[in-house]
Amino acid sequence: MALNFKLRRDAHAIGEFTATLAFSRSVSVRAFAKVIERLKEAAKTLDLPAQMNVQVFNIPVGPTTEPPPPGGLGFQRFASNGEIECSLWCDSDNISLTLRNYDRWHMVLPKIVEALVHIAPAYMAEVPAIRAFQVQYLNEFASKNSAEGVTAEIFRPDSRWIAPFSYSSAQPWHCHVGQFLPFDDKSRFLININCDVAPLPWPINPMTRNYVKVLILASRQYDLPSKGPLVTTTEKLSDVLNENFNTAHSLEKKLLSEIIADEYLDQMGEGARDH
Repeated sequence: MALNFKLRRDAHAIGEFTATLAFSRSVSVRAFAKVIERLKEAAKTLDLPAQMNVQVFNIPVGPTTEPPPPGGLGFQRFASNGEIECSLWCDSDNISLTLRNYDRWHMVLPKIVEALVHIAPAYMAEVPAIRAFQVQYLNEFASKNSAEGVTAEIFRPDSRWIAPFSYSSAQPWHCHVGQFLPFDDKSRFLININCDVAPLPWPINPMTRNYVKVLILASRQYDLPSKGPLVTTTEKLSDVLNENFNTAHSLEKKLLSEIIADEYLDQMGEGARDH
């Protein structure tokens, strides 16, 4: 079959990847100051010179003696074409590492673990309980010749994650599916899948193409109603991160194979089987 769409990158379709470690609640302003110290050290290790800030405006409702949760802070690095190549972000209850120059999983996971092991103890000194380990992949495709047309060839026929109308649609469309999947007696997975199709300028090349985005989020959640969050120690943190992010990544690969047609999985090569 002739493929009418190209991948976002030469080696794979991944336009953006994010790994997030979420704690069970926000830390105090004092604890977050320690987080910032460790964030700055990790940013230097990752060569992220540009600072990002988000201002937070809090309006208290009712009597309170607690100070508002701190805002967020991050650092980023730009590529030569102006894209944000890598960023590391912390707010009051989570840490996120985002990569747009994604490599294979066995090369990405050590970067995730190194950054989180350095920063997380500043959270865990006050909140040693983890709520979620999350991976999110944005896969992108663009038509080779036209800004219009049916995109069904990209998607696996009769996928349970794709709305039936989309297979025959020549118009822009959006589909969102969210579901909790049982995993074990302590955790479950939150799955979010977003598919978007619309004519847009393809990055770098200003010519308009039919643009397809498939976002897959797989979040291992320690939030079962009858169970508490995952409580761990800094000594065990590296093993905990490796196990949980590997598990989330394995599920994401399975979801990808349930969404994308075999012909495009083959084009994605190792990225579809072991990215």
